[in-house]
Amino acid sequence: MGNYPMVDQVNKLIGNILAERGEVALPEIGTLSVERHPAERLSRSMIKPPCRKVVFTPEIRGKRLAIYIAEAARCETAAAEEIYGRWLARVYADEVLTIEGIGTLKNKQFILSAEFDRRLNPQGTGPVKVHRPIGFDWVLWCGVVAIGCGLCFGAYYLYDNRDEYFGVNPVEPITKVEKMESVATTPVEEPVTDSLATEPAVTEQPVATEPAPEKEDILLSGSGTVDAPAKRVSQRSYVVLGVFGSKDNAQRAVEIAHKNHPDWHLGVYRLGENLLVSAFESDSEEPCRLFKRAHQAEYRDMWIHKAR
Repeated sequence: MGNYPMVDQVNKLIGNILAERGEVALPEIGTLSVERHPAERLSRSMIKPPCRKVVFTPEIRGKRLAIYIAEAARCETAAAEEIYGRWLARVYADEVLTIEGIGTLKNKQFILSAEFDRRLNPQGTGPVKVHRPIGFDWVLWCGVVAIGCGLCFGAYYLYDNRDEYFGVNPVEPITKVEKMESVATTPVEEPVTDSLATEPAVTEQPVATEPAPEKEDILLSGSGTVDAPAKRVSQRSYVVLGVFGSKDNAQRAVEIAHKNHPDWHLGVYRLGENLLVSAFESDSEEPCRLFKRAHQAEYRDMWIHKAR
């Protein structure tokens, strides 16, 4: 078509229309339009990327090519229609429409040229191999399980510490302690002998005083012990070695940490019904981060807790 500059100009105009606006009507032929095709999985490891294609329909819809020619050449519609007729006579023969640089229409199927295909799909249209990491499904399920466990632990923690977070005074535990102390120290006046009235006071004395001295030999330099855990200070940060439901486990963790690091300021604090063992604490969170980072290789599960 190099001998016909008019044909080359109209072909370039059609290419620009399809690339930018996506549709052009060709009277006596039909309509060419650009459609977007989504990605398609060819196999477990191969996919066909999304792409744009030119499709043909015999219906005349949208804006006619002659109107685009009139706008581009700034001429009358009649002159543009004449240009369109001369162009069509050059490119359409034997029911085959050949638009150089765009593609070929044959048997109602439009086949893109390689040049215009690269213009519509600069990323390419060839199949792409998907590299799936080994054990992907296993890692995914482990992540789901870990998230579920974290949510359950967070819900339990909030429920267990609802008095602290929602501003409810723990009235119930205090009243129970007062009742126990009154039973231990104030005998109830009943029609019984003196020996029976004094026996509860004698048996209650060792329970209140015996355990405390035994745990002082742990050599804790922080706050609280396993049998007498301290209360966390609001807005204070703690580097947590672990949270334990039993005193034996908490005591074992304290002894191991003290044996390995006698210079640590260990502390035991109440956390609901559990015991929180702390290796370091500070009013600022930054020193706790530095402490955790320095011992991360030895204690991978160490974490920072900030009291509300």
